[in-house]
Amino acid sequence: PWHVRPGRDRDWYERGYAEALDKATFAKNYPATVAEALAPLQGLAFFNLDTLSRIHQPRVLQPIETRGLVRIFKGPMLAGRYVAASDVGHGLGRDYSVTGILDAATGVVVADIFTNVSGLDEFTLATVEMLRLYRSPLWACEDNEWGIAVIRGARTLGYTRMYNRDETGKTEKWGWHTDDRTRWPMWNELAEAMDAGNLIIPAADGLAQFYTVIRSPKRGGRPEAMEGAHDDYPTMLAIAWQMRKYAGRGAVAARSGPILRAPSW
Repeated sequence: PWHVRPGRDRDWYERGYAEALDKATFAKNYPATVAEALAPLQGLAFFNLDTLSRIHQPRVLQPIETRGLVRIFKGPMLAGRYVAASDVGHGLGRDYSVTGILDAATGVVVADIFTNVSGLDEFTLATVEMLRLYRSPLWACEDNEWGIAVIRGARTLGYTRMYNRDETGKTEKWGWHTDDRTRWPMWNELAEAMDAGNLIIPAADGLAQFYTVIRSPKRGGRPEAMEGAHDDYPTMLAIAWQMRKYAGRGAVAARSGPILRAPSW
């Protein structure tokens, strides 16, 4: 990292950045983390790499408490207005399964689960435990193949504050569905929030995934992780950021009803 050399501190970096004619090249030549060093060129990156390094990297913190899979960065507050989201990975040791609790008012990720070594049962149990710790916020789990199993498992455990895509409430369409209609708003609004500094991501490993999200030239410029990298944490936050719009609407929250007898897995 640039700051290991004697005489280089934050003031040195800020002066050099201000004087640089090509600020993207300056940031690339003076990385502070492995994620910055391995990030793609700005022209291909989906998120502003300079913003990630200068605004978000200094906000990284250690959890104040860990409870099993749950990492707590800021404890639950009575005045907190929380929303939550999950992105479920495809199998052990591959993609990550992530759940995050977002303070909708402050933009702080107050707690998370971030794992690629836990099975669905363990991940679902930990997710519901964390959700209840933060007063059962509105929660949206992406409805991919394994995400559907997590949704069913959470209902089995009695969790009912779920996002329903049918805003009329007449049918049950639990979970967030990413398609051509929802993909660009969720990612573009996340990028805008990151650029404005409206999101605070204390988790270093979660923030690292933002550096490797690119505009895929093979898929029409759609945002996704570069080859060999992951975009699970950004996906989770993109969904959580959307949930801010629905947190106060009863029509999209799951009504209490019969609990499923057993998970499908």
